Amino acid sequence: MLSACETASDGALLSDEPIHLGSALLLAGYQHVVATLWHVADHTAAQLAERFYAALSVGRLPDSQRTAYALHEATQALHRRYPDRPYRWMSHIHIGP
Repeated sequence: MLSACETASDGALLSDEPIHLGSALLLAGYQHVVATLWHVADHTAAQLAERFYAALSVGRLPDSQRTAYALHEATQALHRRYPDRPYRWMSHIHIGP
């Protein structure tokens, strides 16, 4: 999970370039990347990361094949907590298979 903001956004200066940090990590060989489309408050990012890693782990070890599922679970938890503030839970995306 990329903990920086806008890691799935190419920005206005490079609008003709189809690559951003998230896609660059895929090109570098990572199978799964969780990135953000816009700025996320630290508190919200921490809540999502805590739920994400809890859902990612089966037993003691993280299972990378559960990445999309774990992000979905974490996002749904934030959605239930902040139903009227989608900017808190809609920014994280999964890139990969």
